[in-house]
Amino acid sequence: MKAVRNRQKVLSAQDRVGGTNAYDEVQHTNNHEDTSKHRRSLSTRSSLRSLSFLMLSCLGFCATLTTLFGQTTSNSMRRTLIMRLPFSNSDAIIPSKPNTTLALLNPPGFLGGYRNQVIRLMGWVSYAVEHDYSYLYLPSILWRTQMQQLPDDPWHSIPMDLIFDVDYWNEFSFAQALPMLVREIRGSDCWTTELEPSIASKWESLHPLQHASMLKGSLRSIMNTTQNAIANSSLFNPRRVDLLSQVQHCQHPVVYGGGKGAGRLWNDYLAYRSNKTANSRLPNDVDQYILRALRPAERWRKLADECVAAQHGDEYLALHARVEVEMMAHTCGSEMNWNLTSIFEQVSDFLSKKGSDEDIGGVFVAVSRDGMQANVTGGPWQKYRTYAEENVNILNRLVGSSGRQGEGLLGGKLTVFECGKQMMDQFYAEHPDELYYGSLLEQAINFYIATAAKVFIGVNHSSYSTDVWTTRYYQGRGSANFQYTRNGRIEPVENGGLPTPHGNCVKKKRKQQAGPTLSRVKKTQ
Repeated sequence: MKAVRNRQKVLSAQDRVGGTNAYDEVQHTNNHEDTSKHRRSLSTRSSLRSLSFLMLSCLGFCATLTTLFGQTTSNSMRRTLIMRLPFSNSDAIIPSKPNTTLALLNPPGFLGGYRNQVIRLMGWVSYAVEHDYSYLYLPSILWRTQMQQLPDDPWHSIPMDLIFDVDYWNEFSFAQALPMLVREIRGSDCWTTELEPSIASKWESLHPLQHASMLKGSLRSIMNTTQNAIANSSLFNPRRVDLLSQVQHCQHPVVYGGGKGAGRLWNDYLAYRSNKTANSRLPNDVDQYILRALRPAERWRKLADECVAAQHGDEYLALHARVEVEMMAHTCGSEMNWNLTSIFEQVSDFLSKKGSDEDIGGVFVAVSRDGMQANVTGGPWQKYRTYAEENVNILNRLVGSSGRQGEGLLGGKLTVFECGKQMMDQFYAEHPDELYYGSLLEQAINFYIATAAKVFIGVNHSSYSTDVWTTRYYQGRGSANFQYTRNGRIEPVENGGLPTPHGNCVKKKRKQQAGPTLSRVKKTQ
């Protein structure tokens, strides 16, 4: 009964977030009767979808026209025709032809922090565009989220449609050059929704988020490796093992991703950006479109909008404070300002000198509190303990904590507020039966809020800040893109607010930064 309740919890969460219905998932049972049930459910679903028939009829008509004119229809032409048709839901099309749909290799799926995962998404979609794949297979797209609930390994797989607005991506693709996300393919030569016996035997002990990822299915030839990696029951290290050769025979869907170290998707992205200029381009400029098409699902956007509205309406400044301990230890963090006291001091000076505080109702802070206090007994935290403790103290003092109202900035004229983790903690408290989504959802919400701010202040060498700046530039907000620095002042982002694309950072020896004390921030107010 516990397993049944967990499956219902997972499926109901998917219904609410991504528009998925029960036909999209396999109801696994201990006697493995699920395969035949799934086939019957797919048959029922297909018979109910006259839209799919209409789409296929239209494509047949288009193919007839090209034959009459003595021309061959390329995948790119078919994609263009499909994009212009008035279908937005990912359920409307079920590809049946080989070599039209691209799946993401899992493991590893997407690796890294939120925006590093987006960079890998850009590399993957660029590959799809270059090789003329019209569709992206949604069940294969597993992101990574950090979950302190599972201490053995805080990083876990999470299906894309639990976090992001899939239908919006597809609506966006009609007018732009992105492949369409599809929930199903017909007649796959490689995809299976079966469970490994070893996984089925311990199903009840797994976390509901692990259920959600496994119910999406896996590639048959690496099914054991995939499911055990999701269950964290193996020592598989995706950065040291490459599984692509084991699935290269697949044609429906074709598979791409993986690779040792940073992986193919990261290296592909950097290859497209090899000249390291703001004018370097990805195929079809897919990065520009992905930055706008990738947004949280409707229920998460509604929560974010309510959080901002409860604070200060639409007029706010967003600050990305990249002061998490792992960034202090990272190569890209060597040139960053690690001291949150100094950063808030710069924000206060910026608002005072510009006179912008008259138009700003508050300061939104995008930061990971878990990341600021991660592994408090571990080596990295102990090494940067002075910064970590002061940063948490100043954030609590300005934002408030434990029911205590924060002091804000400029003598209390501007409140300082968070939405991501604090908002989701309240949401989970009010919805105890809700699936826990981990850090990915919090970061996606913060990103969404930051792109909509009147002014955004980020930091150089951060992929998160770079993507916020870039998204805002293409939204027409580039003139309000700024960066905080180690030299004590906030500077505008050059090139009209369009930053240089993020790339690998060069390791440098850091000169010790003498950050101001907590009392200095108080004096600037």
